[in-house]
Amino acid sequence: MQANEFPARGALSGVRVADFTWLAAGPYGTQLLSFLGAEVIRFESRKRLDSYRRTSDAPGVEGRTRALLFNDVNLGKMSVTVDLATPKGLALALEVIRISDVVADNFSPGVMQRLGLGYERLRRIRPDIIVIASSACGSAGPEARCVGYAPTFSALAGWGHLMGFPDMPPAETGRNTDLRVGAASAFAVLAALHYRQSTGRGQFIDLSAREALTCSIGDLLLESQMTGRAPSRQANRKPGMAPHGVYRCKGEDAWVTIAVESDEEWAALCAATGHPEWRDDARFRDLYVRCRHQDELDRLIGEWTLPRTPAEVTRILQGVGVAAMPCMPNRDLLEDSHLRSRGCFTNVQHPTLGPITVMGAPWKLSDTPVQPPAPSPLVGQHTGWVLADLLGQRPAETARLTETNILY
Repeated sequence: MQANEFPARGALSGVRVADFTWLAAGPYGTQLLSFLGAEVIRFESRKRLDSYRRTSDAPGVEGRTRALLFNDVNLGKMSVTVDLATPKGLALALEVIRISDVVADNFSPGVMQRLGLGYERLRRIRPDIIVIASSACGSAGPEARCVGYAPTFSALAGWGHLMGFPDMPPAETGRNTDLRVGAASAFAVLAALHYRQSTGRGQFIDLSAREALTCSIGDLLLESQMTGRAPSRQANRKPGMAPHGVYRCKGEDAWVTIAVESDEEWAALCAATGHPEWRDDARFRDLYVRCRHQDELDRLIGEWTLPRTPAEVTRILQGVGVAAMPCMPNRDLLEDSHLRSRGCFTNVQHPTLGPITVMGAPWKLSDTPVQPPAPSPLVGQHTGWVLADLLGQRPAETARLTETNILY
C-alpha cells in the first residue's frame, strides 16, 4: 500500500484515530470520522474476528471479504492485525496510540484496562489523548458490567416498549439503534477535539448506549411524569397528527405514508382526493375529533390509495402541500434519482469484490467537501504500511514479528 491511498482531505484532515471497536455502534462512529477526513487505523484480531466479518454464508477468507455488515460500517479505514496479548504486540499498539489523537472502543467496561490500554496508561503516553469508550450502560453505575447488544440496550433504554402495535408485544428496533449510538459517539469526539484545540487538554468520554437512546424520548418521559401514565404503543399513529399512517397502494407490497398536522392540510387533502365531504364530516372536521376517529379515517384514506400507485398518491398530495411519500423498498432506494443526484450512494473498488455500491457521507460541507470513501479493508491489509511508514519499523523486524505470530 502507498501512503497516497489515503490522501489528506476533509475537515478532520490530520486527525488520527486508533480504532479498537467492533460490531456496529463503535465502527459506525469511527467511519463518520473517516468520512470527515480522519485517518482511522482499525486494530483487529485473527484469534477473535469481528463478528461482522463472519456474517457471510461463504466460508473462510471469502466469507470475511463478503461480509456485508462489516463492509457497511468500515469504509475508508486501515486494518492492522496485532496480537495484543503479547508484550511486543501491545507495545506496537501503544506506539500507534502515541501518534494518534483519538482512541475508540466499544467493549464492555474493563476490557481495555485488562489489555493494558486503559485511559490512565494512555494519557501518560500522550497527555492530550481523547479516549471514547462506548458500552451498553456506561463505565460506572450499578449496571456498568452488563453485556449488551442493540436489542437489549434499546429495550433497556425504553424504546422497545414504545415500538409496535397496541395489542402486540414490544418490538425490537433493529440495527438502527447501533447506528444512532455511533453517531452520538462521533458527535462527542468532535466536541472533545474542539475542546482540545482550545485548551490543549484531552479527555475520557464515557458513552452509554442506553442513555444515548433514552435521551431521544424525553418528551414521553415528561408525559409519564406529568400524567402518571406510561405512553402506549401506537404503531403508525402519532399524537397531534391525523391522518398519520401507512396505506396500501396498487402494486405488490406497495405502500405510501401520509401525515397531516393542521386543519389547512386536511382541507387540502380532502380537495385533492375528490372527497370535499370529508372536511365537513362531524368525525373529521378538526384535529381533535379526527384523532378520536382514526380507524374510520384510515379506512377511507386506504380505500382512496388502494387503486393508485405510491408515486401517484405522492404526486397528488405533494401537489397541494400535504406530506406524502412512498415507503421505499431497498431495491428502489439504490435507483432513486434524488439520492443519486446528491451522491448518497457511491461506487468503490474493493480489493477482492471489485466495484461495489456503498453509502456515502450523510452531509455536504461547502468548504471541506467529503470525498468518496475508500472501501473497507481486508483483515490486516495495512499492517505493513502502518509499521513501516508510520512507525519506521525495519522489514527484518516486521518479518520476525510475523514469524512469531505477533503480527498475524
